[in-house]
Amino acid sequence: MNLNLSVNPTHAAFNGAACLSCMIPNDGTLVACSACKHAKYCNKTCQKKDWKEHKVVCKVLQSFQRMLESLFEDDNFDLLDMNMKRLGRMGLIEK
Repeated sequence: MNLNLSVNPTHAAFNGAACLSCMIPNDGTLVACSACKHAKYCNKTCQKKDWKEHKVVCKVLQSFQRMLESLFEDDNFDLLDMNMKRLGRMGLIEK
């Protein structure tokens, strides 16, 4: 992994290459937020320090993850398959 943080430390933090709070490069010991699993921190101190700002993003990420999970439930796949077949019969998509 290339940890060139001098270019953009914020980008590195959002990609899990550095702590989201202090921007220290990942040495393999970063801990993910237990709620969204996206934000990564050096330790609990950094996580607590960043919570006020991360809280809003965390809730959005959790909501997005729930939405994605619901899209991939078996019932929704059946509905999607049925609609794709219908669109195919109408000539709106290729089979």
